[in-house]
Amino acid sequence: MSENRLDSLLARLLSEAQRRPRRERRRLYAFIDESGKPHQLYEGPFVLAAVTVTEDRVEECRYAVMRFIEEWNRMLQSEYIEMKPVVSEIHAREVVQGEGFWRGVKPEHRNQFILSAAELVSRLPLYLNIVVVRLAPGVEIRNPRGVRRHAFKLLVERILYSERHVDELLVFIDSAGVGEDEQIKAEIIRGVEEGFAELSGRPLVTFVDSRGEPLVQVADLVAYIVRNVEMHRYRVRGVDLGRAYRLIERRIRPCPGRETYEGCGLKRWLIDR
Repeated sequence: MSENRLDSLLARLLSEAQRRPRRERRRLYAFIDESGKPHQLYEGPFVLAAVTVTEDRVEECRYAVMRFIEEWNRMLQSEYIEMKPVVSEIHAREVVQGEGFWRGVKPEHRNQFILSAAELVSRLPLYLNIVVVRLAPGVEIRNPRGVRRHAFKLLVERILYSERHVDELLVFIDSAGVGEDEQIKAEIIRGVEEGFAELSGRPLVTFVDSRGEPLVQVADLVAYIVRNVEMHRYRVRGVDLGRAYRLIERRIRPCPGRETYEGCGLKRWLIDR
């Protein structure tokens, strides 16, 4: 092929490439919270929950949660005029245990709030990825930080399997304090680097106040429900957590081509030595 023809071919190929629409970078959002602690495994499981949403649906999901809270504010204010309640977030423990202003709210209304929140989650365009860590009888916890680090590795793998061809992973997680936040960030990054799922580059990790991030509140709800159900606490202080679990499990990421989420969207890790 002559030099002129080669130059012409290269110019044509370059021109065609420039006219083709570029594949947009695919961003995946993950909102994470936990229930229990690794050093408290003697008391019950440690649960990490991630709400996983694609970039094009994240604002839709955030808006739906904020509207849910606004509607409940109106309903509670009309029912409990003397209390002047203000619901600022979905904080599952406070609702279920009747803490704060929820102390004066009837059990049936607290139950309705949790079930309504679970129903909302079941209808949102998102996936739930969950890791449950349990301790076998007689086993000692020698390295709680190592437990949490491996739990994050398992969770990050599942998050990245939620969406194919992810270019960027944006993680939002409830802040635990400056020192612990840096440790958690390192654990998430290490989870990406050591895990089987691939990601080009490091995840962007942002620590937030859950009151300002509706989807971290959803992660809190999921983690709390799952931990209690794993402990066979299906009804707590009049709140039907068993039914709430059956609602949210619709959004647990299923295994590809199978009718189960065990080992995929829900990973159980038993520490037995």
